[in-house]
Amino acid sequence: MKNNSIKHLIFDLGGVIVNLDVTKTLIEMSGLFGVNQQQLTAQYLQAPFFKQYERGEIGSEAFRSELCRLANKDVEDRHIDKAWNAMIGNTPMFRIDWLKELSKAYKIHMLSNTNHLHIVDFHEKFRKDTGIEQPHDIFDSVFYSYEIGHRKPEMSCYEYVLETIGAKPEEAMFFDDNQENIKAAQALGINSVLVPVNKLSKELLPDVEV
Repeated sequence: MKNNSIKHLIFDLGGVIVNLDVTKTLIEMSGLFGVNQQQLTAQYLQAPFFKQYERGEIGSEAFRSELCRLANKDVEDRHIDKAWNAMIGNTPMFRIDWLKELSKAYKIHMLSNTNHLHIVDFHEKFRKDTGIEQPHDIFDSVFYSYEIGHRKPEMSCYEYVLETIGAKPEEAMFFDDNQENIKAAQALGINSVLVPVNKLSKELLPDVEV
């Protein structure tokens, strides 16, 4: 059944629109820096500079430097970039076709915790996969955390998006593959759907009619 109050659909990027395999990055970075995947996840990926990078508070050069500093090992930029971007997979065309259908009835938006290196790589792969120059050609609005200075699940992130698109919480439906992000959105009154990683499908949308 269609929920007539919904006017805006907000989609996460990684694991929702584009396929994601974080394990690939963990494997490559473990080899580069000489640490096991558990240590990489616990020590490196939880370090403050990761969130700073996603908020745009530091740039790619500083991000790479912090990685090397933690490992006490110098690694060439191109090797870091390749490992860091290894997680980014393809964008299935059926999802793009579906988004185009949705855009006939709703305003559609993208909200992603991401960074400059990932977006440069994603845009290149997106063009090859879809023949579309950039996501902005499909979405009414695109919000990258490093550009807007906010990241999920910070309340300020959702508030910023709602204010920018001119929507009330009850007028929006949010799709994300992270439970914490979903809970935060729901706390603001945003209709939210938890998407299994890389498994976005129409069956997950009982309140959206296309």
